[in-house]
Amino acid sequence: MKKQLILLVIVLWFYPASAQWTLLSNDYVANTSLASFDPFVISGISFPSDDFNLAVSEDSGDQWSGIQIGSSGVSHLLMHGLYFYAATPNGVFRSPTDNLAWELYSTGLSGNVTKTCGSNGLLFALAGNKVYSRSEEDDSWVIISEPDLVDAIYDIDFDGSLLLIAGYDGVAESIDLGLNWTKWPHAQYGFRFDAVKIKGDTIVAASASGIYRKLLQTGSISLVSAGLIELWSPYGDYYGTFNQFYQVGKTLFVGGETGVYKLSDNIWYWEHTGCDYTWALTDDGTTLFAATGYGGIWGRPLEQLIVHLPQDLKATSLPTIFPNPVRFRLTVSVPVPETGNTCMTIFNQEGIQMIIQQSIEQEFEVDVESWKPGLYFVTLSNFSGAYTAKFLKLAGN
Repeated sequence: MKKQLILLVIVLWFYPASAQWTLLSNDYVANTSLASFDPFVISGISFPSDDFNLAVSEDSGDQWSGIQIGSSGVSHLLMHGLYFYAATPNGVFRSPTDNLAWELYSTGLSGNVTKTCGSNGLLFALAGNKVYSRSEEDDSWVIISEPDLVDAIYDIDFDGSLLLIAGYDGVAESIDLGLNWTKWPHAQYGFRFDAVKIKGDTIVAASASGIYRKLLQTGSISLVSAGLIELWSPYGDYYGTFNQFYQVGKTLFVGGETGVYKLSDNIWYWEHTGCDYTWALTDDGTTLFAATGYGGIWGRPLEQLIVHLPQDLKATSLPTIFPNPVRFRLTVSVPVPETGNTCMTIFNQEGIQMIIQQSIEQEFEVDVESWKPGLYFVTLSNFSGAYTAKFLKLAGN
């Protein structure tokens, strides 16, 4: 049954959405990092030729050329302030955003540089499993700590006050620029965290066992993996590798092994958009770009992802929910006749899955008497499409 459900999810979300991504370039591969600033979109190449380790476009991805910046490969790209920064095995390179002219910017660094991040004039770099920092006015990078809390470090983020690292053995936080660290409890929260992001008053961290959310005001940590494609689960949930969170305005995306996901505007639900094996994301204000390794660089208009109303929110396709509000027992009717299976999932406002059912019938009946009062969201999926509605649960008495 679970294998059938996984196949249904892949067919419904992956295939239709993938068609809306367009291949922009596969001449310069493998593309594993991205950054942009008008008029440039640049992609780092992890296994370059002697002639190039960056793919560069000056026209929103229509035309690309390969250039060499003097390193053996580019593992990460960052646009911060008035500069692009390229993390490479040979150090950090820097170029103005208005005219690409790369120079080595690595004094004080030691080891292979894998990631960079920056905020409020401060820059951070991961090199040799150590955390380095500098301001743009400093003469060199300095080690701010050598944290071994998370074993191998895979990602770093900074919002001006909170510094995060994610790695093989979990997530750690620092509010004093790395002098002291607080680690998430390993036994309870995931393994091999590849990506981490601060989004307002929330931390999101992507692990092979799912995506976790920490509310900074309360300190509570919860699993928010609804919508993610599960690869297998012989000994627990496994969702593959997630490589980068990327934010456009208030909208959060994450890219990884099973594709690019958008966080729903209404609930903690990850909407699959396609473009599997995504290593990195960036945008130029009109297009979201995805680097997919040897699969090349892909693009999709942001208006499709942020402005438009997806099919599951159209008024003509809403499931019928009765009664609504409900106290004891709920009936959900499939909006489109379907001869095959329909999958129904109900989430609460925090994106926690309450129930999942699969049936060939046109109606689902759910006992909600024991559920907490509040707003809930229903998703129905079949080969005719995906449909979402909401209902209000009232107290039983």
